[in-house]
Amino acid sequence: MRAARVRTESMAQRLSKKPMSEGFELWDRGYNLGAMRLFIFKAETSPPFQLGPCLDAVGHLLLKLEEFADAKENFGYAAEKYELIQQPILAELMQCKGVEAIDGPQAAMQRLHAFLQATDPSRGHIHYRFIFSPLLLNYQKAIQKMRAARVRTESMAQRLSKKPMSEGFELWDRGYNLGAMRLFIFKAETSPPFQLGPCLDAVGHLLLKLEEFADAKENFGYAAEKYELIQQPILAELMQCKGVEAIDGPQAAMQRLHAFLQATDPSRQASTFDAKTKAGVARAFAYLADLYLAADSKTYVGNAIQDAEYAVSIGWDRVHTGWVVLGQARQAADDQAGALAAFEQAIQLCPNYLEAFEHAIFAAKKLGDNAKALSLLNAAIAVHPRSVLLREKAFLISELGNDGDALAFLDEVIANPPPEETDSVVIGGGSTLCTLLKAKAAVLADLGRMEEALEAAKKALEANPGDEEATAIVADITQQ
Repeated sequence: MRAARVRTESMAQRLSKKPMSEGFELWDRGYNLGAMRLFIFKAETSPPFQLGPCLDAVGHLLLKLEEFADAKENFGYAAEKYELIQQPILAELMQCKGVEAIDGPQAAMQRLHAFLQATDPSRGHIHYRFIFSPLLLNYQKAIQKMRAARVRTESMAQRLSKKPMSEGFELWDRGYNLGAMRLFIFKAETSPPFQLGPCLDAVGHLLLKLEEFADAKENFGYAAEKYELIQQPILAELMQCKGVEAIDGPQAAMQRLHAFLQATDPSRQASTFDAKTKAGVARAFAYLADLYLAADSKTYVGNAIQDAEYAVSIGWDRVHTGWVVLGQARQAADDQAGALAAFEQAIQLCPNYLEAFEHAIFAAKKLGDNAKALSLLNAAIAVHPRSVLLREKAFLISELGNDGDALAFLDEVIANPPPEETDSVVIGGGSTLCTLLKAKAAVLADLGRMEEALEAAKKALEANPGDEEATAIVADITQQ
């Protein structure tokens, strides 16, 4: 994945090309942040007849998130666009939604009722019942909840910009990449110089995880500039290397960073440096170890272990990430016990670090310790109930000889699948349910219950049409 940087389209460019129907599907499935992101990027390049519906949808999604000031603003823009395409009724509806966002449902109801009485007087009562029945049925509850909430007129950006950066890093560690990125983006808008670099740095890394290479490079460039301003030349160079990796791959970045560190710390005496320089050097060596593994783990495994061990011996504020790199390097050397020890050290330093759990689970299974792997899986699911972890838990329970328990567990999570914002946008709206149904199909097939397995696989395809693995499962079972 990291070696091939063939995609240079930005996230905005890709999402702007998607049909609006995908946004509405995400919205219907409850993936509100994913839907909102698609509509926002779609709006940037939409023709007039689509721009109103995009802004309309964003306003409704913001209202669901109780972002009242932002919702009102979007409804106002949507009203303007509907006027341009001669849709006066929808334009007035948007104005009423804006009134609801700030003044509550009673004021919106009165305004829209008066408008409909003038627009369609002979059937005004029908429109009244149709449009306002949800509000009227829940009137007392709505008034109590929504009017109380109207005191908040801060925008989402204003609220998130006031949150501590530590919340963004915690979301990142837990694997909630979109939530973390949103916080860092809004935090960056109002941050002082000493925080702006780390915010842009974090956004770049998150974009790289999402394989948004062009956007990642751009953010790393901005982060490098900000680190230079606060006299952090090592971190500035690290950002430049990350930008090289984003477009040219790990080999090019490895060569550049290796040359830089040879000049910066040739005798490996960072322990004698000042705290700021020492932390930068430690982080840079951990990144170099990661690049060695990405470029050619067989050739550079010794270098990777040496540099990762040096990095964690120096330490920095997020040294738990360095312990994961060390664990990966030891795995590349087929030292599963040493790898597991490194991953467990990362978990000890950061008990919510999902990536450390995922690697530790793999190492424990390699060592044949399924009981430990199951314990780690349960802990990882408590941190972030991702569908792939739930699937692995079901498989592991089955491997331990408890097929009935595995199927019961899968039925439980299929009935109430966890929301996964990242998968819903990057893969597809039904990817979570599809993953769980494929797992059920696999367990049933292993038990020889082919008809039930086929039914589960077909349901997986219904949840996420076109899924290659589900298609293959259906084909395999059908041919037997």
